[in-house]
Amino acid sequence: AVHVGGIVVWLGNNGVVSVAEETGIEIAKTVSEVVPEDTNGEFTFMIVSDETADAGQTYDAIFFDANGNEKTDITTVTFDENGEASVTLKANENVYILGLTAGAGYTITENENEYYNVAAINGESVSSITLTPDEGTIGRAAFVNAPIEKGNLTVNKTVVHDLGANYVIPSDLEFTIEVQLSKDGSPVVNKSYSAAHSVDGETSVTTDQNGMFSVELADGEQFTVYGIEAGIV
Repeated sequence: AVHVGGIVVWLGNNGVVSVAEETGIEIAKTVSEVVPEDTNGEFTFMIVSDETADAGQTYDAIFFDANGNEKTDITTVTFDENGEASVTLKANENVYILGLTAGAGYTITENENEYYNVAAINGESVSSITLTPDEGTIGRAAFVNAPIEKGNLTVNKTVVHDLGANYVIPSDLEFTIEVQLSKDGSPVVNKSYSAAHSVDGETSVTTDQNGMFSVELADGEQFTVYGIEAGIV
């Protein structure tokens, strides 16, 4: 599909070229690099209208797959009573939502994704965008995502006694170590990670409502948590 101003031209699955002159928005999705672990591959976008007349309204929508073919399973987008709607795309897909109110503002935000961050929207490093299409024009929001960088956290336990090396630390003496994970000042809640204990082997941890988890370690033991997303402290 291509568009110039508010004219959308596309080739349908029946081989017929369709042309529509509309007021609307386009949302497009690409990724800079594919994450193999992301078997779902879906990205959900929230659209919030500042036009009260959009509440409860249903508009025509044209979805295109990664090969540019029109998808026929979804043909409309509906705004709820709060003027909010959502659409879901995969990499290299796009959607046109047509018949919208000229001059209204449509703020588009991508939902948090386990594997990707929004790297840019229309080439700008922003987290959301507001489109205000004029009559007979289509505003475009091109989202580009990049894989979330991840790292590991290792906790080591060493016990030192006042008697020094002459004192043998009991092997069954364990210490409880609490770890709190947060991002942007808020706790990372109900998040599970694979982990490994130097003695007990592979395991996992899950944060609680305060972003906390705890481990038991004896002298000389260590515990590693894998795949913690960048930005988490």
